[in-house]
Amino acid sequence: MQIFDCHRWLGGSIVPGISLSSATVLEELQRDDADRGVLLSAHAHMVDSLAGNRLLHATVEHSPRLYGCLVAHINRTESSVSAMREMMPSRRFLGVAVLGRSLDEPVDEAAAHEILNAYRRYTKPIFLAAYNRASVETGLAIARKYPMLRVVLLGMGGQDWQTAIRAAHSATNIVLETSGALDRSKLLQAVETLGAHRIVFGSGFPGTCLPAALGMLQDAALSDEARRRILWDNAIRLFDLDT
Repeated sequence: MQIFDCHRWLGGSIVPGISLSSATVLEELQRDDADRGVLLSAHAHMVDSLAGNRLLHATVEHSPRLYGCLVAHINRTESSVSAMREMMPSRRFLGVAVLGRSLDEPVDEAAAHEILNAYRRYTKPIFLAAYNRASVETGLAIARKYPMLRVVLLGMGGQDWQTAIRAAHSATNIVLETSGALDRSKLLQAVETLGAHRIVFGSGFPGTCLPAALGMLQDAALSDEARRRILWDNAIRLFDLDT
């Protein structure tokens, strides 16, 4: 089956280096047997929103297998909005991740308002880190406030994945991304509750290697059709891409 990894981090160091080259990223993607990948810039999250997203753009712009998810930081609103205006019109950028200081902390909804309000014109998905109950609840509140946008919960609630499934059940514009807790039970319950069409595959690389994330999906008691949707079809539809 084809694999679309919707959640991979570019870099991880505050110093840009060879790990940011498109050749290196493609080698990592090929090593993991993934066909396409969506990258988020660690540099944009940790240091400089505008510079980090520009580095990401340079990495993905000439590779048909790589896409970017622009990282907007709620404590760097001005540079985040500038990055959106500069790069979101590009077809190489498929969405925006609205993040705070840590992936484990819920995004402050009030602080994120200016970014989200400026983003509505692009009609592309919002990515939110959701590795615990509090973050899922914030994601649900944002999904309800912006029903015209699709909200992807990265990490699927972590150990609180049941909370994430309930949130997606109550807000139909929420999509769950499979990284987080390596618990195959969450996939079966999510498919039974929501349907396979509301889930996309993501590894969270390098925090979790793709083979481990893929093994969880393969070990879950799912049909081949459900696996195909999660691994490929849903991402193509979510991001409005031509296969």
